[in-house]
Amino acid sequence: MPASRSPALRPHLQPRHKLWLNWNGAFLMGPRYLRFLEAVEDTGTIRAAARLSAEARRLVTLFARWRRDALRLSDVAFRKIMRR
Repeated sequence: MPASRSPALRPHLQPRHKLWLNWNGAFLMGPRYLRFLEAVEDTGTIRAAARLSAEARRLVTLFARWRRDALRLSDVAFRKIMRR
């Protein structure tokens, strides 16, 4: 890229990283586990760290239903394509 364009890119670029730990080749911990464990540390109990509001419970239910239906439809589409 020409040097004259580089300064214009700086305000738009931001580094991002995906970091996690593996133990003997298997996933051990990522940022969500870290946040959860920090919440346990801060609150003193798993129960207090993991409490969900009514709205959060509705969101979990909605996401679980959507995921189940999406996986089922994906499987159907895959089987259909494989029959060709």
